[in-house]
Amino acid sequence: MAVQSIPDPFATGKLPVGQVLNGRYVITRKIAQGGMGAVYEAKEVPVTPTSRRLAIKEMSFSMLNHLQETQQKAVVESFHREYDLLSKLTHPNLVRAFEFFEENGRQFFVMEYIEGRTLESLIELLPPGAFFPLEHILDWARQLCDALHYLHSQTPPIIYRDLKPSNIMEVAGSHLLKLFDFGIARYYKPGQRSDTVRFGTDGYLAPEIVAYQTQTSKQTDVFALGAVLHQLLTRYDPQIDPWRRPSIQSVNPFVPANVMKAIEHALSLNPATRSPGADLVLKELFGNQAEVEITNISMQNPFKKNPAPDDGRGRIFEKTGEQDPQSHAPAPAAVMTDTTTYLDLGSVRQGQKASRQLQVNAPLAVTGHATSRVTWLAVVPGKISSTDTRITVIADSRDLPLATWEASTKPGWFTHIPGLFRGWLGIHSSLFVQRPRKHAGQVKISFPEIMESTIEVSLEVCPSTLAAFFGWLVVAGLISIETLLLLLVMLSVILIMF
Repeated sequence: MAVQSIPDPFATGKLPVGQVLNGRYVITRKIAQGGMGAVYEAKEVPVTPTSRRLAIKEMSFSMLNHLQETQQKAVVESFHREYDLLSKLTHPNLVRAFEFFEENGRQFFVMEYIEGRTLESLIELLPPGAFFPLEHILDWARQLCDALHYLHSQTPPIIYRDLKPSNIMEVAGSHLLKLFDFGIARYYKPGQRSDTVRFGTDGYLAPEIVAYQTQTSKQTDVFALGAVLHQLLTRYDPQIDPWRRPSIQSVNPFVPANVMKAIEHALSLNPATRSPGADLVLKELFGNQAEVEITNISMQNPFKKNPAPDDGRGRIFEKTGEQDPQSHAPAPAAVMTDTTTYLDLGSVRQGQKASRQLQVNAPLAVTGHATSRVTWLAVVPGKISSTDTRITVIADSRDLPLATWEASTKPGWFTHIPGLFRGWLGIHSSLFVQRPRKHAGQVKISFPEIMESTIEVSLEVCPSTLAAFFGWLVVAGLISIETLLLLLVMLSVILIMF
């Protein structure tokens, strides 16, 4: 059935300031509008000085009214998929989604509000001949690699498909990046030759997508990553001529050889010789330091800054003989900040350990403390200073329980088993089979009277290979014996009857 015209008097992108949605959110302004919908800033009601600022995305039904029924369905599914993806992902460099709702025949979802500038706008603010400092770009590169590797490590892998400076936001008062606009992100489908519809932006699209319409993959995201990093280092817009980028050396000769080589590897026109993943790009950029992940950047600057929206303090310039005119501005007052960072340690077999090294943005001349709130997590060392900012979070799964069959997510093949046999298999599995279980813990980082940050740590514990094999072996043996006994009983009955 075709989507009906909107009964609400306000068209897409025309919700007035003060309009209350879902009985919980009041519109304070419109942030942006495009062909697929609009985004508003809102606050939770009742509105107070401390009310949380949120972003609400609205799907364009006025646009749907001009599409065929199959196209309408595809657009609605894309909007739902965007919310579904964002609501399940927890990473410091990805925007978060909290709630989906319908009102007056239209659909909305609520997201984290981000105040800052896109990398595209930061590039535009650079004076002629100026470049970003190399350490700033490498900081951004580390975060982008970490975010893409996290997306590509999902099951199935998530392909972002539209990595470009206008879709990357730097949070105000920090160097923290956030990827937003997951409208065309999709799950990777092994064996599929091409995407149903080609999406993306010229200049950041891998050549195999343009020339052969192949399926987007981890490597097409890696190509876009290389294009973004090349643009940040050279200021060359790849949309001018996607296949004839100037060499980094010719534009910015101060870039180290290993960095240039890593970006050239990511930008290889042949996918067979291109970096296979964002994690390898990270290693090529940083060498032995690639294991250090600054995932706590969401702690921002320990001295919280509140610049006016357009005062330009977010600009960081590097140019011989010149300085940022605001570099001598008085330091902002120090206030207590409290933030949360999310750290996924991945999956381990029961009894194994997982660890991750982090780097903390520590204030000068202050000693901080890192402590764990659960027994299976440890932090080494426990003290942090401006001269020793690295800590290692260690998770020991030895005493962590596994999930029972009933409490776990069942394997995909289990749902395809006929009902009676599925119930029979489920009864035996509940007695002998254990499944992976996700555990959550917290690490607290504190600098007295200046900054506190909570790291929400997650770890998936899986049964050992031997335990899993033994459990299924027992189940298979019991079912085989019971099947044989059932056949003998049926044979006996037949012999007695005839």
